[in-house]
Amino acid sequence: MKTERIPQGADLWISVKSDKVIGLIKNGDVLKAEIIKKTDDGSFLISTKKGLFRAASKLELKQGGHLRVRAELSESQLTFRVLDYKPPEELILEKRIAALLRSLNPQNTALKELFIQTSDKKLKALLPELGKIEAILKHIETLNEGTTTLKESIRNSGLFLENTLKNSLTSNRLERLINHDLKAVLLKLKAHIDSISKEKGLNRELLNLRDTVDKLIQTIEYYQFKSKVDQSIQLFIPFLWKDLKDGSLEFRKTKGTPKNPLYHCIIKLTLVSYGKLLVVVTEETGSIHIGMFAERDSLVKLLKKHSSVLKERLHDRGVKLKNLTIESQMKLDSIERSITRGLNLRV
Repeated sequence: MKTERIPQGADLWISVKSDKVIGLIKNGDVLKAEIIKKTDDGSFLISTKKGLFRAASKLELKQGGHLRVRAELSESQLTFRVLDYKPPEELILEKRIAALLRSLNPQNTALKELFIQTSDKKLKALLPELGKIEAILKHIETLNEGTTTLKESIRNSGLFLENTLKNSLTSNRLERLINHDLKAVLLKLKAHIDSISKEKGLNRELLNLRDTVDKLIQTIEYYQFKSKVDQSIQLFIPFLWKDLKDGSLEFRKTKGTPKNPLYHCIIKLTLVSYGKLLVVVTEETGSIHIGMFAERDSLVKLLKKHSSVLKERLHDRGVKLKNLTIESQMKLDSIERSITRGLNLRV
């Protein structure tokens, strides 16, 4: 959800002498606050982790709304400068959307299940769409063939189907889209299975296949919907990796300096053999910093042992590596939270 930006200079004036809060609140502190109620005299009672405050403001604020404020101390008073404000109706909507997303929980095993089913010769003879899906699905090892493979997989992942159809397409481009886009082929496969069901019913193999197809379509649509909600780009890329239990890849843009924003690539993997791994790649003025944080010491040792391969490949591609950190870390979430949220691209 997009937080409402408050015009610069919008303040909450706190009716308390600055000497009453010395040691409790420091100048420049950024706090989260909730509006408890609006009093009869038009002031607001707000709650923060530093305590309750009665404040006056010219802003149109509502009971139950959430604020992010910066404290400014002067000789006579404490001022909370409002940075962000979320009205209560937006908070309610966020909770409902979060509940909806939980109900749309992506089915991460569906891709592997479908890959196994595409190898069934009888099903492939009956359903030609399975051959097209087999051509779309890639093994993780094919990434070594170059960046073209990744670009092609992103384009054919199914997430851009509707947007592409909105554009004026030639008949050749439309035919290519229908035959190479994963979601388009899945929808054709589902329609084909449904037509067989109406004619003569479905055996166990077809019932299982239809269930897998539904799961995979739901997974693609989960990321499409989440992209709209988060105002980001959330990707589902059809790669197969036997040792991967779960994983994601996100791109984030953070402020840095006015002239030089920072760009981060955050890779989160849960591996069958080695546990969790967090990789943070930060681009800064033409060079990159890489941090690798693993839960298990065995993975840390393995990464350090082969770090020269990474350095060599980056050098061969003209990428300047400024710093490489590899260490054991149990609290991976705390490292990720240290990166300010920005534009997220999730894979």
